[in-house]
Amino acid sequence: MAAYKYIKKRITWDGKRYEVRGKTEAEALEKLAELLDALKDGRPVTSGDTYVNDWFQEWKRVYKIPSDLTRKSLKLYDEKYHKYIGPVVGKMRLRDVRDIQLQSILNEQRGMSFSHVTKLRMVMQELFHQAYRSRLIPFDPSDGLRLPKNVKGSHRSITEEERAHILEVAQYHPSGLWVLLILYSGLRPGEAAALQWKDIDFDKNEIHVYKAVESGTNTIVARTWRTIFVALSYTKRHHPRAERYLEIMELFRQRIRPTHGSARRRWTNLTTRYCTRFNNLLSPAYLLY
Repeated sequence: MAAYKYIKKRITWDGKRYEVRGKTEAEALEKLAELLDALKDGRPVTSGDTYVNDWFQEWKRVYKIPSDLTRKSLKLYDEKYHKYIGPVVGKMRLRDVRDIQLQSILNEQRGMSFSHVTKLRMVMQELFHQAYRSRLIPFDPSDGLRLPKNVKGSHRSITEEERAHILEVAQYHPSGLWVLLILYSGLRPGEAAALQWKDIDFDKNEIHVYKAVESGTNTIVARTWRTIFVALSYTKRHHPRAERYLEIMELFRQRIRPTHGSARRRWTNLTTRYCTRFNNLLSPAYLLY
């Protein structure tokens, strides 16, 4: 089968040669006009001759940074590109990259986690598909990439023995109250860390979740609003300390000191440890607002 012949148009600007290609004369001329406009305006010029490293920076600047991605998400793109993609194809021109090179990058990650190889493929597909949509390259080399053999199922539920140990350690650990909240409510760590007292409805046993602390930062980001029900009729049967936990949360909120029994001992234990050593946002002072 004969190779498809593209129509090429070349110009020289400030001593540098530029080339555009199109399937038809009209398409080639349209790309040439866009190139001239960019050169006259001093805008970055991208084409099939653009190096992949340069395209990654321009693609991230135009399509990713303005999309309100969190710093954590932007860091993921940088990590996957600079560690895995860039070292292999970064110094190549966009039009010279082939699917076999991208598939080889993925194959090198054989045996890694499903999450890792999936995200790596995602970055390659977003990067090169946009180049194709922008008509910088005649085909998308990331189309049809296959995941290598990977590892799934690394997460599991805690055992009853682990649960008992967590409950015991939480009685004296400085972050015990926070850990118990995650255990009894099913909140993600970042969601629990961003809670304020106003988000907890003690009368209805509800926790309103609409923000979270971004992993690896102190930035609070918005989340889709949802309500967590702490059902005492269920948790009391399966987790006997759940009801007592909510009572302690209420005591913290109201600043009420119990006067007798186990509740007083628990209060003394919590106030001497949690109030003086809280290192997360779930602290009495923070939750007041």
